[in-house]
Amino acid sequence: MAAAIVGKTEVGVNEFGRDVEVPENPIAKLMYYFDSICYAMDMNRQASPDKIQKLRNYSRYRQLTDDDRDLLLLLCVRFSPDELINKCLFLDDEMCGNDINKFYKLGAVRHRFLITEEIIIGGQTTHVKQILCFRKMWLEYCYLEPMKNVEKELRSIAGKLTGRPQSGANRETQAGAVQQRRPRPDDAGQQQRRQLRTQPTPAPPPPPEEKKKDCVVM
Repeated sequence: MAAAIVGKTEVGVNEFGRDVEVPENPIAKLMYYFDSICYAMDMNRQASPDKIQKLRNYSRYRQLTDDDRDLLLLLCVRFSPDELINKCLFLDDEMCGNDINKFYKLGAVRHRFLITEEIIIGGQTTHVKQILCFRKMWLEYCYLEPMKNVEKELRSIAGKLTGRPQSGANRETQAGAVQQRRPRPDDAGQQQRRQLRTQPTPAPPPPPEEKKKDCVVM
């Protein structure tokens, strides 16, 4: 297949993904976000492999326990777009092509972006594996809106961590407030459903899952 050229980045050879369906539920969407960053970064130090796989399986979001949900929200706060944009997440409409997000191998984008192969978050080093390019509507769909919908749970988690209840007035929790500026809705974002990209969630080893291509239809 012939490759198109965007800037100095080869497209068509080093991009990957497939269509997937994300349930219309804020926890499922945050699980999809977590699944996406797991493809972008090595998250093995954050929890046990079985727990990581459970948090990534957004089609089974109803199976999460209360403790699972708390862990998911804490990880989504810790690895928020604020921490990852221009490191392994890049706002770049052109690189998304006809999709609203797209993954690229590191070697495919080195001439377009300043790539950091290690990110330090909370004093812990995390390795970058792939790059995720996205449009504003992707960020709105899988992170900003869902996080707004779980503000009450975030306040409850903050209360557990601090040992005291959080007042309703304190909407920016100690667990980590979402400080990002909400993007303006894209005109195209008001029309029907669109594609998101992710990779398939691999089964816990052994045996290794056959490599596929991943994307989300909204």
